[in-house]
Amino acid sequence: MAKKRIILGLEATEGGAARHVKNLVRHLDLEKFDVTLILGTGRPHGEPFSEEDFPGIALYRIPMARSFRPYQDWVSMRKIKAVLRRNPCDVLHSHSTKAGFLFRLTSRSLDIPLVVYTPHSFYFQGVSGIRRWLAVRLEKWLGRRTDRLICVSQAERKLSVETNIVPENRLVYIPNAIAPDFLEMGTNSSLHRERMGIGEEEMVFGWVGRLVEQKNPQCFLDAAAKYLSSKPAHFWILGEGPLKESLRMGIQQRGLDGRVHLLGHQINVAGWLREMNVLVSTSRWEAAPYALLEGLAMKKEILASDIAPHRELLPLNDRGNFFDPINSSELCFRMSEMSCGANLGDFSGDVSSKDAFESFVKGHECVYLGL
Repeated sequence: MAKKRIILGLEATEGGAARHVKNLVRHLDLEKFDVTLILGTGRPHGEPFSEEDFPGIALYRIPMARSFRPYQDWVSMRKIKAVLRRNPCDVLHSHSTKAGFLFRLTSRSLDIPLVVYTPHSFYFQGVSGIRRWLAVRLEKWLGRRTDRLICVSQAERKLSVETNIVPENRLVYIPNAIAPDFLEMGTNSSLHRERMGIGEEEMVFGWVGRLVEQKNPQCFLDAAAKYLSSKPAHFWILGEGPLKESLRMGIQQRGLDGRVHLLGHQINVAGWLREMNVLVSTSRWEAAPYALLEGLAMKKEILASDIAPHRELLPLNDRGNFFDPINSSELCFRMSEMSCGANLGDFSGDVSSKDAFESFVKGHECVYLGL
């Protein structure tokens, strides 16, 4: 049987979508698939993608604007089309909003048997009014050229059905999972604490993600300031993004230097997670956040904003693991409970199991094979 020719497209080479694509591509069965990866070049703090990491896979890099830029988008689509014409494919799979727009729009003039899209949360979830209406209409229009839409959480699938992005029979649910080698990273404990002069007995709350409005890092900073007004602790913020400078100024203006640490982009997140006491997610909306999945894999205590994908990942009762993402005082209260040793319950499931990850890879292979 001839190999299926797969092309994957990604503009957002940072955050969860990048980890998702990287893990998927590295574990696809190359005896069944001929894989090409097309990446954007506009994310300075993205995941490292190098030819050495992907033996046997063709890798192209094309400039793609993160936001809507008509002329730049037209240039990007011309370059994408040139690659697609040189590399005819059986399956075109785009990831996240911008690549989903560029690649699916380009595919309309090409003969591609199967067009697949994984949104990793929809753009319209973060806007309102006429912008939301227009974004939904655009997704529905592009949905006509989408043969399969892969949802990484049941919450995302439910939203897709409610907004009628594509017919329900085109939706496929494949939950995110953690690659088995993730737990092998960061096995040396206390290195970061030692370097920063933080004792093993001291409380560390951690936050991991892109510094953007969706991830809501300001809530974490506000809660940290309130917490530190009555008791000591350390707060780690791992990530880069447009809100970094405003967070830095907020830390300085509140006199939180030495307690709230803006640590930037970190390649080995596992090493930092291992040394946190509590992982906090303050997101306003999500699909299936990798930061939380990684925290679960590391068996960390977790505090999460009360949104549907978080409740799907953390199926607990209401004893305090969740908080309103616009209420930093409630988050501060939950942190205080954690620091007092409150046992808020055990998380169910094993997102880092070999079976879970194999199901993640096999699910995509079945989509590509048309099964």
